[in-house]
Amino acid sequence: MHLDRCEQVRHQFLEQRTTSSERLLWPLHRIHYEQNRLIYEKRFRERTLSRATYAYLVRYRIADGDLIAKWRRRGYRALCSLWAISRCTAARSHAICRVPLRKRRLSEGARAATPALRRLFHPSSVTGCVTCTDDDCVDPRSKQVLGPIWFDDVQPDWEAMTPAQRTATARKLARKSALWSTSGDNAPIPGVSSRGDGSGGDSVASRHAQYR
Repeated sequence: MHLDRCEQVRHQFLEQRTTSSERLLWPLHRIHYEQNRLIYEKRFRERTLSRATYAYLVRYRIADGDLIAKWRRRGYRALCSLWAISRCTAARSHAICRVPLRKRRLSEGARAATPALRRLFHPSSVTGCVTCTDDDCVDPRSKQVLGPIWFDDVQPDWEAMTPAQRTATARKLARKSALWSTSGDNAPIPGVSSRGDGSGGDSVASRHAQYR
């Protein structure tokens, strides 16, 4: 009984902590990702941005050269932010969004009804990203990077799904929220409301306008 109460207090403390200072930075992490992802696509995939122009953007810190360099490495192709892999975070390790959804599980003996299980599928307190791993955010067939799943995207009931269902659902969500997705796939996703609570189909400009 005492342990349950301690767990509730700890959960409330974590919620209060992430809704104050760190949560204010979540939209900035998403905007930073989207800005640099568009530059990456123009330079390395579409080849419409010249090397000199790209060097200029990196030199004057308009583009994040370190983050873009990470995207060119396997395993980091959908990385949401360098903060997610920084050792200077409070946990002194990688953020939870760097763990594939299918591998998130509690240790043996922990009950599934505890708040600890729900926290496994909460957005990272550092960046506001739910997942940005290659397992969840890269199409295994086309190898297309679909993009991270963010805090303001619609969220299904991750706890009720099997590991395989989590991966499949994450790819569908990532495909819908990808900035450069042209698939037009409007098929419903199990466990996700059809209401417009997320920013899945909105343009970049409309999503950025809501943070002003």
